Amino acid sequence: PLNAVIGVASLLDRSSLTERQRQQVGMIFESGKSLLRTLNDIMDYVRIEAGEITLDAFPFNLPDTLAAVFLQHREVAQARGLEYSLRYGEPLPKLFEGDGARIQQLVHSLIDNAIKFTHDGSVQVRINGYALHSTRYLMRIEVRDTGIGISAEQRDDLFNIFTQGDSSITRAYGGSGLGLAICSRLVKLMEGNLGVDSEPGRGSLFWVELPLRLYREV
Repeated sequence: PLNAVIGVASLLDRSSLTERQRQQVGMIFESGKSLLRTLNDIMDYVRIEAGEITLDAFPFNLPDTLAAVFLQHREVAQARGLEYSLRYGEPLPKLFEGDGARIQQLVHSLIDNAIKFTHDGSVQVRINGYALHSTRYLMRIEVRDTGIGISAEQRDDLFNIFTQGDSSITRAYGGSGLGLAICSRLVKLMEGNLGVDSEPGRGSLFWVELPLRLYREV
């Protein structure tokens, strides 16, 4: 039903409307998309907790995978006047075997949070890594921002379900508080690590370390 609401709102927006009507349709469209994201988060969390999430193992190009997510957020970052950049370390390999879509989901959530809580300054995405042995690399993805930061007390509960620091943050910034909880569980499924370094008023650094299998073309 929600997809139908969003679809019809999108069609209405392309029809002949008064300015007031267009604003009202825009509210339906944006609110519908926000609710759809929340529902998708809830369904993802339920599937993970029920053990119904399985990870794919397909060849994927890691820098292209991350660049696609990065570009999705560029317009919002630029509208805020943020310095927004992506750097993939050289000479790291590019082809891996794994679940590229889930890695995109992880990075999407981290970038989305970084931009949402950063009013000025920068959001930087950095990728580094090193070989574990001949067929596996430990890749580290970092998302650093100059936003509001997180206190030590808040960091302890940050990856728990429905947690967003405190109620004032939820009121000011919105969101379901599920994004980081889902990230934490996905990273665990991938046998990786997820962490954060932050101080109030001094920004945050979220990092993910994932052991990835190299893909070697024959």
